[in-house]
Amino acid sequence: MSDGKYRFKIVLVGHSIKNKNKFAQDFFNYQIQYSKFQFNITTKEIEFRPSEFATISIWIISNKFQYDLYRERVFFKGSVGAIILFDLSIAETYTMAQKFYEEIKKKRGEIPFILIGMNAHLIDDIGEVIDRSEAREFAENHNGIYIEISPKTYSIVEEAFIDLTRRIIYLWSQ
Repeated sequence: MSDGKYRFKIVLVGHSIKNKNKFAQDFFNYQIQYSKFQFNITTKEIEFRPSEFATISIWIISNKFQYDLYRERVFFKGSVGAIILFDLSIAETYTMAQKFYEEIKKKRGEIPFILIGMNAHLIDDIGEVIDRSEAREFAENHNGIYIEISPKTYSIVEEAFIDLTRRIIYLWSQ
């Protein structure tokens, strides 16, 4: 926090590296800045108030079992926020999202996060696979933000990021 500029680390976890990378490419204009042990790092500038910016380092993390130790000791270390992705059309991914939250909470405590239900556009075709009100309630009960997205609704992600950034800065100022 110097010159009125904030810098912090958040982790991006979820149901598949393919979907996390697709999300990061679409939303962050993602280019891999560092890649090792099945994780990638990129950054994003967020204007959280007029003329006030935060630089977020986003660590996109693999789900592979052999990296559990790295997630706990390296990836989550120093993170002050999280993005947790799940697929609204695949029930197991919501269960995985909850497990990721518990893993993060165990290492970092209750940090602000965005829980993102992806593929909202498929619900009309396949029906509701996941109780969406339960997902919303889960996020709200744990200092999180819940949103649902489809390939054409990424603009709401920007709003959620601004809200997440404000929450993190508020907690830092306490």
